[in-house]
Amino acid sequence: VVPLAPPDVLHAELPENPLCLITDDGSSLAPVLAKALSEQGWSPVILRFSGISELVKKKRKPFAKEIPLIELSSSAESELETSLKSLTEKHGNIGGFIHLHPASSAPAESKLEDGANAFLKQAFLTAKNVCTFLNEAGKSDSSRSHFVTVTRLDGELGMGSGQFGAVGSGLSGLIKTAGVEWPDVFCRFVDLQPELTADTAASCILQELLDPDLRIKEVGYSGSGKSGTRRMTVQPKIIRDLTTKISSKSLTKKSVFLVSGGARGVTAECVVKLAQTQPCSFILLGRSTIEDEPEWAKGVGEDKTKLKQAAMKSLVDSGEKPTPAKVNQLVGKVEAGRDIRKNLERIRNAGGKAEYVSADVTDAKKLKSAIAPVVKKIGPVTGIIHGAGVLADKLI
Repeated sequence: VVPLAPPDVLHAELPENPLCLITDDGSSLAPVLAKALSEQGWSPVILRFSGISELVKKKRKPFAKEIPLIELSSSAESELETSLKSLTEKHGNIGGFIHLHPASSAPAESKLEDGANAFLKQAFLTAKNVCTFLNEAGKSDSSRSHFVTVTRLDGELGMGSGQFGAVGSGLSGLIKTAGVEWPDVFCRFVDLQPELTADTAASCILQELLDPDLRIKEVGYSGSGKSGTRRMTVQPKIIRDLTTKISSKSLTKKSVFLVSGGARGVTAECVVKLAQTQPCSFILLGRSTIEDEPEWAKGVGEDKTKLKQAAMKSLVDSGEKPTPAKVNQLVGKVEAGRDIRKNLERIRNAGGKAEYVSADVTDAKKLKSAIAPVVKKIGPVTGIIHGAGVLADKLI
């Protein structure tokens, strides 16, 4: 974390239709921010996700009567789409979107539909549905549209101390992605120390909206003195160059890494490199199961065309119709098994120990049960490398 000076002020006009969508986080900040934006010429609209009503503080100031409120009864995207369509038909296009993420000190739920994860998903869906409006409003040379997400981690972008729900930090990735996909929209992730008053928090957000520095994507604010604040951002720092042979004191032969998605692809390459630098033990996790290679694949090389031909013949011989889906499934299993075996051998040849466990990392109980025998065999886990993911690449 590095300190930042207070931002300069960009003197820009408001969008042609200064409609700003604000998600209600249930805190005292939402009505204070809405009022402050109104005073600057914006027309705020409050969007309340399903489940937020339970978090609304009883003693907070009410929203001004003239501010429209959209209250969703479910997390279905169809209801969100209908509500936003109705809003824009009545009030015009949206020129700004500020997502206030509910503060949470609870650990993350394992399912996307639960707790804090549900609000994160709703933030993404809202961004997806307002992106056309924001991009259109941002094309003007004299005005600025914005997409800002606000969390209450620790005011230091998760780099400080104290307990907080880390789910909201995922919004930083959403902002960075939007910043690349929407070059005409001002995108920023703001993390506020939970102890900041609503008035101070609103002031921090407002000054970020006018910052002319587009190089900064994430900013934190924490208290300083009686009423001041410290502004900061995260700056990458090289901790250790893995291309050298200088080993870290915290990394020894007894170290045991639990690696999700570590048996194939780029994560496997990282593990092999780590094993070459400092031989230790690795428990590799993946969804694929290692089975004995079927007879039809034995003797067939790496050529995918020949593998498909062999798979087709196997299906025909067994009386099945060789559809593309069935052929690809058979070939995929063989290729996955080969990749896993090859990478396990590479790690062992580099001097490390490696065990593969087929498990779903989204099921904590089953995962713990699956790795227990291996942990008993090679020792307790001392480090985690998370490389698992679902390939579903597409624009927001």
